[in-house]
Amino acid sequence: AALTLGHQAERREHVCGALDLYECGFALAGALGDVEVAIQAARASGRTLRRQARWEEADAWYEAALELSRSSGLHALAARSLAGLGLVRRERGRFPDARDRFQEALLIAESSGDRESLASIHHDMMGLEQLSGDLQAALRHGWQAVNRYESADGRTRCMAGMAGVLQELGDFEAAEDAHRLVLASTDEVYYRVYAFDGLAYLSALRGDAESFDQWAERCDAAGWEHGSLAARAEILCFRGMGHAALGRAREARDWLERAVSFAEEHGFSRALFRAEEALDQLRRSARASPPPLTAAPDDVRIGLRKMRVAAAGV
Repeated sequence: AALTLGHQAERREHVCGALDLYECGFALAGALGDVEVAIQAARASGRTLRRQARWEEADAWYEAALELSRSSGLHALAARSLAGLGLVRRERGRFPDARDRFQEALLIAESSGDRESLASIHHDMMGLEQLSGDLQAALRHGWQAVNRYESADGRTRCMAGMAGVLQELGDFEAAEDAHRLVLASTDEVYYRVYAFDGLAYLSALRGDAESFDQWAERCDAAGWEHGSLAARAEILCFRGMGHAALGRAREARDWLERAVSFAEEHGFSRALFRAEEALDQLRRSARASPPPLTAAPDDVRIGLRKMRVAAAGV
């Protein structure tokens, strides 16, 4: 019950409440001898702390989950705990270390036969390949994850990441399908603000200032400035890039400078690099919008459109 309440608090961005409930759930599970719940509570604490850039604390909880999983022979949970340690390293820009942990986790998940764990690790590897610049590999991992997840929440969260990959590829139509699927599928604030922000940025790349402002307003109303530090770093950056794409140089500079300061303060290397690059482009008076491309494979594009149509029908 404590773990369930923690998930509800986390979905609404009540970070302190979620962490208190996860710690309570971990202690109760230990007292009752329920190892699986204890591992789930430890992983949930690690995830919440990672999103807040509390790296050492996140590592400690993931390590606890990994140790419990291994000692109990729970291979699927060991794979997910190991992937959690990889996520901390990925967010801090330590890509080789992250890749080692993901690859080991993938082997463990494959041997366990657990589809949800296998999907989760493909999901994590999508993010790593995106950061490493191999967008086609990222998309392959993401599409495997979407089609292997058995939980609706897992598919939705992966879809949010795929939207970002498609956006970088330049396939704006498929990216919009993915963002709108997220909005149709979840009430989780963390992912809804990403979708609002993504749709605002796509509008800016199309030169539609009115739509950009409307989506940005919905993102602001969702309260991103009071939520996850990871989301805040990304939104500061993309809001600045959106203004730059619309030719609003002063607004773009203000947002991007805030993004640089925030990312430096909290150690978000990806957001820092992207914001600095966008500022450099702005100084050279370069336009931020790349030419639209149809870059995603047909099975991904058609599959996303069918999923969006089905969601709208529901």
